[in-house]
Amino acid sequence: MPPYVGQGTSAAMEDAVILTRLLENTDDLYLAFRKFDKIRRPRIREIFGYANKSGDMRREKGPWALWAQEKMLSWVFAYVPEKWMATSTEYNAFTVPIDVDPDKEKKRSGVFISMGWNKSDDES
Repeated sequence: MPPYVGQGTSAAMEDAVILTRLLENTDDLYLAFRKFDKIRRPRIREIFGYANKSGDMRREKGPWALWAQEKMLSWVFAYVPEKWMATSTEYNAFTVPIDVDPDKEKKRSGVFISMGWNKSDDES
């Protein structure tokens, strides 16, 4: 994940919480990781999209333009009333539903990326 959103550590912590919750409820590692993939992939794609967009914008600007933008934003955040600022979306890894069906796929532009391993690989 590109480092332009600063969400790498947060995403890793969310992964750890959700994976822990899944492993507490089953002994079937294959099922737990399939559910994990089903739960986390949409969130990670969203964060990855933000990071790519931010990285593209930063590459288009020069260092002075970035400095000026960051100074302006620091002023905005310091003096604009909080009620005028946009609220962020809240994501709580402790309350995300984990009882998903990993075999039920959402229809998306015809592309589904799997984890790249099969249950039969583990049984041999």
